[in-house]
Amino acid sequence: MKKVKDIVLNNLHLKILSLLVAFLLWLNITSTQKTRFEFFSEVKILNVPKGILIEKVEPE
Repeated sequence: MKKVKDIVLNNLHLKILSLLVAFLLWLNITSTQKTRFEFFSEVKILNVPKGILIEKVEPE
């Protein structure tokens, strides 16, 4: 049992500091605004089977 206690208490200040840094990083990432990227591209429809008619291609 002493070995587990030694592992937990060894460099305790660094472990607490790393938890604090991880929490602050998580807080920063989750609180930022969501970024939205928008781009336009040409749509080419290939290999359409005979008898199939595509009337319109609309973006989502």
